[in-house]
Amino acid sequence: MIQAELDDLMSRSSVIFSKEELEKASQAIAKAITEDFADKNPIILCVINGAIVPMGQVLTHLHFPMQLDSVRASRYHGEVEPGKMLTWHAKPLLDLQGRHVLIFDDILDGGITLKGIVAYCKELDAASVKTAVMIDKLGQRDASGLSKADYTGLEVDGSAFLIGYGMDYKGYLRNLPEVRKVD
Repeated sequence: MIQAELDDLMSRSSVIFSKEELEKASQAIAKAITEDFADKNPIILCVINGAIVPMGQVLTHLHFPMQLDSVRASRYHGEVEPGKMLTWHAKPLLDLQGRHVLIFDDILDGGITLKGIVAYCKELDAASVKTAVMIDKLGQRDASGLSKADYTGLEVDGSAFLIGYGMDYKGYLRNLPEVRKVD
């Protein structure tokens, strides 16, 4: 049953960012992060599952001392529409106190998840906290969410439903090498 649903979804989608465009965006984000963090020995927090693919690409362009950890917090819970509450599934294992932290996520839409993770890092007395996203979904901010990421790869209209390059449909299609908009 799920295969037919995924086939239908793919037939109604079109590529909005190619693999090549995503690679250029990864390089640009990595360059900006390097300029700001190369001398800070930062901890980079990958927001899983969505940021695994884009963070992996960006990591290959970071050539300075850093540590990688992850956090798993979500409002989607395998659904297409987000819920109201941020649910924590896994918190960082590294001690964030006194460290410069960069939180990396796949997409900034409502901003509630990222804002919650930023607040958590600040509660743990991180020296600084910045955010990076591969995709900024313009016009989708919740009044109580983070309004803008510190580093952004690409921007897209806020009404688009996106899949691929870490973004999913019911847990599927994260592994697409491009970003697709579903019509």
